[in-house]
Amino acid sequence: IGVNEGFASAFLPKFLSAFSRQYPEITFEVMVSGSRTLIDWLDDNVVEIVLAFNPPVRVGIEVLTRIPVETKLMMNKSHPLASKSVVKLTDLAGCSMVMPSSDLIAHRYMQEMLLANKIQVRAIVTSNSHTFMQRATLENLGVRLISSHPVQEIDWGPDMVFRPLRDKTVLQEQLMCCKKELRELSPATKVLAKRLVAALDLPVRSKPRKR
Repeated sequence: IGVNEGFASAFLPKFLSAFSRQYPEITFEVMVSGSRTLIDWLDDNVVEIVLAFNPPVRVGIEVLTRIPVETKLMMNKSHPLASKSVVKLTDLAGCSMVMPSSDLIAHRYMQEMLLANKIQVRAIVTSNSHTFMQRATLENLGVRLISSHPVQEIDWGPDMVFRPLRDKTVLQEQLMCCKKELRELSPATKVLAKRLVAALDLPVRSKPRKR
């Protein structure tokens, strides 16, 4: 299975532990990367299924499930925007931001959204490491936009806060579970994929995708 780093650290260990208790004969190989690389791995038969945010689905890739997710602003509780219950794109103008590097899908998503709305921010640091970006945000280096699904949310302690980004111009992000079209999954992966989709299929506040 191929997954984004956020899911590898926050959701997958607990999920696989529960799955393993029911199916102790099944073993796992978990590969972690950005969404673009995960789809490449799927296409090249490196992994059987992929769990990723906004993956670049192309011909030959089958989407098993597509779940809308919220975009939230993550920040230290001392940041001025932490006093708001809801954040708008215009609130980000001039902010120092912890940004994903250009090789990650999230970078393009954020750049398109900010440019389309003529919002200028200061990218104080960029990284391809989810863990580093989380820690940098916790240390108040800047604020960070994240894709948020309930199952991946963990307690970062009292100093970290999350505020939903609510704006009619915000693009609807999606979490997808994918496989390669026409590829027959192994019996173990079929069971895993079914349980994975069931675990992720939770109600999430969403709105129609706008461009």
